[in-house]
Amino acid sequence: MLVLLTILGTFSSFLADDSLENRSILAQQIPPDHVRARGIILSIFSKPTDTGKCQQLRCWALVEVVKIEGYGSGFTGALSPKDTIQVKFSRTLESTKYIFPNDTNHLPGLKVSEVFVADVKQRISPLQAQNTNTYEIKNYTLMN
Repeated sequence: MLVLLTILGTFSSFLADDSLENRSILAQQIPPDHVRARGIILSIFSKPTDTGKCQQLRCWALVEVVKIEGYGSGFTGALSPKDTIQVKFSRTLESTKYIFPNDTNHLPGLKVSEVFVADVKQRISPLQAQNTNTYEIKNYTLMN
């Protein structure tokens, strides 16, 4: 029992740790209409309505919000820790090294259970049901 509590305590402190070396997104100003959030990937999926690169590569994930790092001006959404949200990763959840070889900002890709920090933008579509919120992420920093 003590070992389990120690492991859980270590994992919890890792999720809240801001002293990690890979903090590039944390050092930047939060863009308008965005919220900076730390999240954990719960599941990865595709949508049949996807177009472009997302037809072949998975771009969607169910994400649990672990921590809100801050808000950019004009963000009107309401996100809190423990919220579970649908997120479209506009550059896919795959490593971008070979997908976008000319890009200078390569992303490592994300898998289930990985923790990341990103600037999240709420996607608003007139076709969405009023109670359905989806969000979009362009860049992120992998935290584990």
